[in-house]
Amino acid sequence: MTHCTVYRTAYRTAGSAVLGLALVLALAQPSSAQQANAPSPQQQPGVQPTQTAPDALPPSPGTFSVTPFVGIAFGGNLESTPGQFGIAAGYAMTERLSVEGEFFAAPGAEVGVLDSFETDIYSLSANILYHFLDSSENFTPYGAVGLGALIGNTDLAERFDDVEDDSSTALSFNVGGGIKAAMNERWGVRLDARYFNGDDFAPDHWRVYAGVIFRSIGQ
Repeated sequence: MTHCTVYRTAYRTAGSAVLGLALVLALAQPSSAQQANAPSPQQQPGVQPTQTAPDALPPSPGTFSVTPFVGIAFGGNLESTPGQFGIAAGYAMTERLSVEGEFFAAPGAEVGVLDSFETDIYSLSANILYHFLDSSENFTPYGAVGLGALIGNTDLAERFDDVEDDSSTALSFNVGGGIKAAMNERWGVRLDARYFNGDDFAPDHWRVYAGVIFRSIGQ
């Protein structure tokens, strides 16, 4: 199996996961509306109160969360749309503000127009998330900004004898946002979109991912 076949398969798998989790988000809203329109247990004689709907994300201050995710990279200086995978770990400082460390890998990206080449992109960043809370909904939109390292490993040394250094590490910022939806008290789903700046080997690009967030760790 060639590298191109592997990368196309990874891309299709990541794209299917993104679409699947997006569907979960879309179906969560009607479920939330049905819960809101249902009669209150206190209004029904002989019925004991049941547990209320889960609180909207993010978790309570002083707790941790972990989000494994899959997604795609596109636009910017990329000539392809590679799939990617990664993980984010966050800590809630207040109800609105949290910090988060994130790592992702996007192998097999194509860069260049006249003479294209492949590069494997890796990112390690520290981020600040600000959540826009609305107690009437089970969804929490947020904005994000971060700073870190964007690493590119290319195949140029294999193709050209006079190339000695075919990798780079760039100081990179990212900016974007997303939305979180609580499925219950302990986990939810999340969509995230960011723009990352980079250099020739780890190019500027957009990143969109879908993930499962495990929250209230340490509570």
